Amino acid sequence: MHHLPDDAVSIFFCFFYFSLAKYTQLFKTSRGDRMTKMITLVLLLSMTVGEALAERDRRGGGNRGGSVSSDRGHRGGASRRPTVDRGSRGNRGSVNRPSRPTRPNRPATRPERPNRPNRPATRPERPNRPNRPATRPERPNRPNRPATRPERPNRPNRPATRPERPHRPNRPVTRPDRPHRPNRPVVRRPHRPSRSHYGTRNYHRPYRYNHVPYRRYIHTPYTRTYTHNRRWTPRRYYSYVRTSYRNHVYLNWLLWPSTRLNGYHLVNGYPYYIYNGYRHRYSSYDTCNYQLVDKYTHSVVRTYWNQLCSTGYNRCAIERDNRNEREWDNRYMCAETFRDQYYNFNTPTYDYSEYDNDYSSDNGCYDYDYETGVCYDY
Repeated sequence: MHHLPDDAVSIFFCFFYFSLAKYTQLFKTSRGDRMTKMITLVLLLSMTVGEALAERDRRGGGNRGGSVSSDRGHRGGASRRPTVDRGSRGNRGSVNRPSRPTRPNRPATRPERPNRPNRPATRPERPNRPNRPATRPERPNRPNRPATRPERPNRPNRPATRPERPHRPNRPVTRPDRPHRPNRPVVRRPHRPSRSHYGTRNYHRPYRYNHVPYRRYIHTPYTRTYTHNRRWTPRRYYSYVRTSYRNHVYLNWLLWPSTRLNGYHLVNGYPYYIYNGYRHRYSSYDTCNYQLVDKYTHSVVRTYWNQLCSTGYNRCAIERDNRNEREWDNRYMCAETFRDQYYNFNTPTYDYSEYDNDYSSDNGCYDYDYETGVCYDY
């Protein structure tokens, strides 16, 4: 749509204004002045809007759907801008786009494909298989089995009672007595202390010794007195042990193993006190020479000479338990010595010079009975 020129718009509004003024003079009423003022205001406003629209068209902002006229006769000369076809609102980019190459037109009709050979309407007949006979040929009859099987020959009946076997001679209830061999005491040579174990718990190794882990123990003296006749002196007791139980003599002390529990016991009518697998004489009539010994070094801590066995052991045991509790180990023991008080107990036991003399004899026998003159090593 093309807009009218600016001069034509002005002429139109002027004509409209004068015509309206003339019309108002003909039909002037009591309200004519007021109506004239309103019409005049509307005309002025319309002229202002018309001028604004014309100005926008001159700047190129109002012509969206059409093209600007290229002929401006009243101004003379050509138009300021070339005619541009803007199209729709979305195409506001570049004006002239390069044309795309035209694709060749596809043929209206596709080339015909070669016809496939038509399949025959009817399939060729297959050759007929020979018909199977309705009835199968009869098989030859097998001979009928007899209804009853032939009896087997009877086996001879076994006798109800078996023939008796010949009796073996009865063995005698009691075997004939064999000639008694003399009982040989079990003799084991005690372990000699090793210099490399000096100062450790492995230094003390008497016969049937087992290290017992320490548990707090407090010696309780036995107050009752068992009455008996005087039986042993220290010298006689040592002679008895050395001749009959050689393996209970260990270095400077007498250590007699026992399997009884700790405490006071009567063994063969004689009182003993058992502690950690060894028994100690506990008589109130015989005398003993007890010593408190350090098992790590075999050094003598205290000696209780020529005291009653029960008194000497009670004193030694109380001191032993106090020291073991401080060490928290069974390091100290009470043992009866066969030495006299003039013997030098400071001599290290790993260099014990009398070891071989105590456990051997001149004829090379380790278990020799001096009373009978019999050697039990063989």
